[in-house]
Amino acid sequence: MKHRRGIFIKMFIWFWLVMTVVITITILIDRFTGTDPRERMIHRHLEILLSFTGQTAVELHENGNRAGLSAKLKGLKSSTGIKAFLFSDDLRELQGESAPKEVIELASRIRKESKSVFSNFKNKALGAVKLSGRGGQPYFIAGLIPLQNFLPSTNETLFIFQRLAIALVISCLACYLLARYLTVPIIRLGEAARKLATGDLTVRISPVAGNRWDELGELAKDFDLMAERISSLITSQQQLLGNISHELRSPLARLNVALELARRVSTPEGEKALGRIEWEAERLNELIGRLLSFTRLEGSWEEVKKEPIDLQGLIQDIVDDADFEARSRNREVRLVASVACSVIGINELLRSAIENVVRNAVRYTREGTAVEITLQSDYRGAPPLAKIRVRDYGPGVPEAALACLFRPFYRVSGVRERQTGGTGLGLAIAERALRLHGGTIKAANAADEGFIIEITIPLYVTSPLRSLQ
Repeated sequence: MKHRRGIFIKMFIWFWLVMTVVITITILIDRFTGTDPRERMIHRHLEILLSFTGQTAVELHENGNRAGLSAKLKGLKSSTGIKAFLFSDDLRELQGESAPKEVIELASRIRKESKSVFSNFKNKALGAVKLSGRGGQPYFIAGLIPLQNFLPSTNETLFIFQRLAIALVISCLACYLLARYLTVPIIRLGEAARKLATGDLTVRISPVAGNRWDELGELAKDFDLMAERISSLITSQQQLLGNISHELRSPLARLNVALELARRVSTPEGEKALGRIEWEAERLNELIGRLLSFTRLEGSWEEVKKEPIDLQGLIQDIVDDADFEARSRNREVRLVASVACSVIGINELLRSAIENVVRNAVRYTREGTAVEITLQSDYRGAPPLAKIRVRDYGPGVPEAALACLFRPFYRVSGVRERQTGGTGLGLAIAERALRLHGGTIKAANAADEGFIIEITIPLYVTSPLRSLQ
């Protein structure tokens, strides 16, 4: 909606800017060429009135009806405000009144120029029209009219503003509809791109915008082709990864059997080499197990039945197990704070995700320090969230590497070296598992020392009263 509103405002401003430029140029052209529309309207109106009245006045004069002639011209003034004078060919005024100097001058001009002549004098419009009597006898009628008689009245001004308001409303509606027509597929394309970025490979946009016969329709089709190609590549990669992992399990099992047989006949000198082979085989077995777990997570878990999970009890079990293992390495795992709360999900999957994070913290925290874990609930937002915080006192991670920690097989040089025993899959598995539960995971360096990972998972609220806590 924000994008559509921005485009609507730009289109509306540009529309009225273009209209203003066009109107301004038209007015300037009229001014420089002497063709002011209002003046043309006044002159045309004056010409029609003078021609019609003048022809009647000529007939009255030729019939000798001087009183009728005077009454006719006075009637024109009373009805229209035009003060008119009838002249003979020698510019003699025929109704017996003295004409103003400017009117006589205009009447003399018409003898040499055209059928009608107009000019402006101060705040009055002047006009003279050539007429014909019996036998083609030339006559001239000239008159003047106050310009204020032709200025828009209050009602006319209100009418102009009403038309301007209607134009404003119509332009607003037209710009909004055009902006909506252009931006709806763009907004849908953005939503689809965000879904694709979060791992939803089934998203497509052609059903919404692909039927358009324009560039946006082509863009939607290109996006779907891209999504289809990415989906195909990732699916093939997952299948290949899973197949390779399964195939490696069989030779690895045979390697372990051969290792045990070799130990029965090995000498003390060969035992060291066999121990190294066993250690590498165990690491390979762990890597294959994590690869299989990651491959399963990249598949579909939507059909797996989810159930309420006591998150407090789950965290306590993880802490107890991790602390037992950490003490053998002169480290500890402590549950600093905990609240009773539940979430909906898959117990085994959620346990594996949190356990990966905790074991990763135990691996990198310094000897003699403790990994600190807190579990809190936050009911301020929608949905309410469970917040898990895992902090270690290790060397931390370079800031530039924080965004890459949850990628499969990513290692931080100088910290996550192969000697630590990590496979580079633990945090990737945790991120994917938490995403399947609607949760998030973020990493940050502590302000003083160490590393912090924060996990959020939507809470399972069983009672309306609990949401008020």
